[in-house]
Amino acid sequence: MTAELAHRAGDKVLQLPLTAGVVVLTCNLPGIDGVRLSRESLAGIFLGSIARWNDPLILAANPGVEIPDLPIVVVTRVDASGTTSVMTRHADRMDRGWPK
Repeated sequence: MTAELAHRAGDKVLQLPLTAGVVVLTCNLPGIDGVRLSRESLAGIFLGSIARWNDPLILAANPGVEIPDLPIVVVTRVDASGTTSVMTRHADRMDRGWPK
């Protein structure tokens, strides 16, 4: 609310600043529904130390799932947004080697 609107509303309005949102990472592996990624494997993907879908860390989190030997292609946003900030802070907590 602007200062003018708040003044006009007086005690009749209670303003509660709230934000809710979710950051979702997706993958596209034809024929596979729902790949599980550990925090360690997710950090490895974004740091570049995990480059293929059949990496042992990913296979360990997906027992019984036939994951192909395909390269992982990471697609990211490059603009400064709230989503970028949330993902970067989360990545820093996943792996302290995350670049600042």
